Amino acid sequence: MTKAQENTNQFTTEDQITKAPVQQSYLKNKYKFENLIISHSNKMAYTVAKNICDNEEIKYNPFIVVGSSGKSHLVQSIGNHLINNKLVIYTTAEQFLNYFTNHIRNNTMSSFREKYRTCDILIIEDIQYLDNKEGTQEELFFTIEDLLTNNKQIILTSNIHPNQMYSLNERLLGRFVSGLIVEIKPYDMATKIEIIKMKAKIHTVELTNDIVGYIAISVNSNIYEIEGIVLKLKAYSQLMHAEIDMEFVKKLLVNK
Repeated sequence: MTKAQENTNQFTTEDQITKAPVQQSYLKNKYKFENLIISHSNKMAYTVAKNICDNEEIKYNPFIVVGSSGKSHLVQSIGNHLINNKLVIYTTAEQFLNYFTNHIRNNTMSSFREKYRTCDILIIEDIQYLDNKEGTQEELFFTIEDLLTNNKQIILTSNIHPNQMYSLNERLLGRFVSGLIVEIKPYDMATKIEIIKMKAKIHTVELTNDIVGYIAISVNSNIYEIEGIVLKLKAYSQLMHAEIDMEFVKKLLVNK
């Protein structure tokens, strides 16, 4: 795989996904189990994810990860772990909807169904986006039914529990709740500290323990926010030729 391919955003066009061979994944390569921090908040979800990867027998289907943060890293770790031996399709609910709409418009639904119903692992993120999208829900239901019949693995993520999707197709809701739904809870202080340290190491930013603790107190459990702050500190310190000390950090985080 070339560097250009490695740096491609994990989301791609319909044609690219259709034509890409198994080894050309649009999952983010950085999302792997070895750099996933495990805590009480995500331990159960992690255990299920590893079990899916380490066992041929499919037990948890669909596997749905619910929570405000940490879902993408976990489910993409599954995809990256299995991509060399399985045909993995990774997408978002919004993209699934857009592809579905395009194929309906172009009268090419057979192509759409062939792609989504012949994979080994189907990973769809943010299924809450499909709430109130009746036609797409119907298509997803039959896609899931077909994959289940053929003993293929379905992995989904959502910001909210399926029971809170009040405009969800009753049959699709039934299929969701018949699987295994696991919540990733907000990270505690110790876990946030470990995440900050890991992100600082990845982005080669030197932070004292006091600064790490201050950042942990200042942010919520959103990993993207944590990573954004680490990158912001690095960029500002380089551009301003300033040392990252506590005063620098406090000034920078006033309007984070």
